[in-house]
Amino acid sequence: MKRERKRKGIERLIVWIAAAVMTAGLVVMNFLISEGIKNEAESLPEGVLLQLKEPLETAEIEAAKIQGYRIKNVGAGEHGREIYEVRGEKERAVLIGKVTDFTRDLFGRPIEGKSMNLSAHRSIALQMGRLAWLAAAIPLSMMLLVLSIRKLGALQEKNWLQGLQGVAIIAVWMAAVYYLTGRLNIPREFLPREQILDISFYIDTVKEFFAGDGWANQSTYQAIRLCYKDGALVYGMWIICAWLGTVLIRIIAGIENRGKGENISRG
Repeated sequence: MKRERKRKGIERLIVWIAAAVMTAGLVVMNFLISEGIKNEAESLPEGVLLQLKEPLETAEIEAAKIQGYRIKNVGAGEHGREIYEVRGEKERAVLIGKVTDFTRDLFGRPIEGKSMNLSAHRSIALQMGRLAWLAAAIPLSMMLLVLSIRKLGALQEKNWLQGLQGVAIIAVWMAAVYYLTGRLNIPREFLPREQILDISFYIDTVKEFFAGDGWANQSTYQAIRLCYKDGALVYGMWIICAWLGTVLIRIIAGIENRGKGENISRG
């Protein structure tokens, strides 16, 4: 009996050590990866790209400086439309709703066109590491929720200790999710207006960006696109490692619990 308990204790210790080593390895890997991606993201410019149907006059560009905007012609887009890079003085955020409203307020005449918020894309690129942590925690979150539900079910049998453990697991999980999501600052234009879990909105937003309609020839767009691709590649591999490690540790723990159950039934 003592040998059996000692063996089980060693197996449990191995599981915890494996979990600790995996977590430490993931933290170190994430730190090393984040440094490279962060440097790449920080090199991205602030401001907004405007693709207008009508070109701006030199006087309009000069007048915009008085209002605190720096405007630079960066080339032509689709159908010969001119593309302008708009930046605020001291790198302040440039907020644009409808392009026609923005041009009316800034230049005194409404000009049709479309825009790309460079500042918003830069913000997302800088937060890819935090988003990766959320994605990596999905399998663990599901396992913890299942475990907590099972333990909460023990309350019906008046097993208060098991029930309290379930409550504690849910509390820790909610605190971790709150902490991770609280550190995110997702630009409003990248969030659906009605349903935060509108998966189709996120898919369409990603497709629209990578389609690059009218922006494909712009070096700024290419730099943002490359940063996203690099981040998706390295963080994607990191997330897969995290998922595999989580599942592997769960399998080891499951084998241990199964063996414990068999021994109890034999006894």
